[in-house]
Amino acid sequence: MEYDSPWKTILDHLLYHCLQMINPELFNDIDWTVDPVFLDKELNQIAPKNEVGNRFVDKLFKIKMKNGETKWVLLHIEVQVNYDSGFPERMFVYNYRIYDKYNERVISMAILADLDDSWRPDNFSYGGYGSTMSLNYNVVKLIDHEEEDLIRNENPFAIVILAHLKALKNAGDDENRQITRARAKKNLLRMALTRNYTRDQIRQLTLFIDWVMNVPKDLDNQLKEELHSEVGEKKMQYITGWERQAKQDGKREGKREGKREGKREGKREGKQDMFLRMANRQFGAIPDWALTKVNDADIKQLDQWSDLLFTGKPLEEILKPRR
Repeated sequence: MEYDSPWKTILDHLLYHCLQMINPELFNDIDWTVDPVFLDKELNQIAPKNEVGNRFVDKLFKIKMKNGETKWVLLHIEVQVNYDSGFPERMFVYNYRIYDKYNERVISMAILADLDDSWRPDNFSYGGYGSTMSLNYNVVKLIDHEEEDLIRNENPFAIVILAHLKALKNAGDDENRQITRARAKKNLLRMALTRNYTRDQIRQLTLFIDWVMNVPKDLDNQLKEELHSEVGEKKMQYITGWERQAKQDGKREGKREGKREGKREGKREGKQDMFLRMANRQFGAIPDWALTKVNDADIKQLDQWSDLLFTGKPLEEILKPRR
């Protein structure tokens, strides 16, 4: 099973929610009114050539802190799915290479996504004769999260963790494991579809779930029919034909108009997500009526509402819901 591509994609879309859940101290110090800058190409230039093709996820983001500093902080996140004796050294190498290239502070964080409870590497050091070099980095172990806590957690990243762990624990091609995986997949999809998430969040979650929890086509069709009867046609439009397959088909078609429309929709969804993040920090949980209006809004309306957030007006006045 491939995990690197879905993890790289989900971190691009849910970085805010990821850090909110697994590193709240860092999350609270970030100025989220400034969008993170993704530095994948820059990280590829730093990576050693012999690491090309290795199965791990490395992401580099440039984030702005809100403590008055003008400097950016480079956040390096590694997602490791399997035991690797060379992992601590790689964390060290990436840290000093990033610092050397950008001359900025580097925050290194490892998400250990394997099932080995005893494997928790959090440092690398070498030296002797009074000379030492070392790196301590933050480690998050996904299996430390209790399943019931993840189910109750409304943060969309909780579903990401659930899907990954369910996929690992039920990996394999024998019939019992496939059936178990299909049931878990349906439950997670229903959870994503019925919660108070934005369209883009639902789309990214269903894509991730489908990607890591692959099941045979007959089981997939069966769970899709069951899910349709449980959540209804309106919700199922998010994953008709499964989102991953639709994206793959769209790429093969390569129609220019489709690409332009996709870019416009992606821009609109990005503005939706940013508005809701800022509104959530200002007003707390966003009510359903407000979420519906934001999901249906165009780019111009979202820009106007975002500007109004800084006026101190209540949410009802900003969105002006119909009576």
